Amino acid sequence: MSDENVLKEPSNIYLKVGKFEDPTAYSKIKGICGDETEFYLIIKNNIIKSIGFLTTDCYFTTLCGNAVACEAEGKNIIEALKVNPGQILSKLGKLPKHHYHCTILAVSTLYKAIAGYLFEKIVICYEAF
Repeated sequence: MSDENVLKEPSNIYLKVGKFEDPTAYSKIKGICGDETEFYLIIKNNIIKSIGFLTTDCYFTTLCGNAVACEAEGKNIIEALKVNPGQILSKLGKLPKHHYHCTILAVSTLYKAIAGYLFEKIVICYEAF
């Protein structure tokens, strides 16, 4: 059985693959496996209004990136920071153990984008004084 047959993709989830030209927040991380994941966030009033992501062609990294995007979109920043790899593993079902790191890569990339957004807000506030 190939890896692709281990999981079933949720049929009710909109695929969020894609990038935004002028995102409010952006991050890119290269995982231990060599896969790269990018997240593009549109944030208004501390609410993640829209998320897009790009990744290399790993099936499981794509599934995990999409699951993270679906979980975080529509949430405020604090709620989005509660999205975690265990939650993504539960949502996706039976992910092969040798692909658990894909959840960490996707969640870490989200966290990095949010951290960049928050850092920029702090700098702007600091510069205002």
